[in-house]
Amino acid sequence: MSVYLGVDAISKMKENQVKEIEFFSESALEVILAQPDRNKKNSHRDLFFMILMYDTGAGNPRSEAL
Repeated sequence: MSVYLGVDAISKMKENQVKEIEFFSESALEVILAQPDRNKKNSHRDLFFMILMYDTGAGNPRSEAL
């Protein structure tokens, strides 16, 4: 009985803490991905990392670790 009273004293977690994830609109994403100059050597690398970060949700430090 004393264990139950101890556990019961722990405050409960708040419910409904789910945050809605907001994405770019399709037109905004097209504008962002059109920014790298595809005539330059590094632009394909930059575009790859931009797509990778958007698709996976990985931030810059995690992408650089690859």
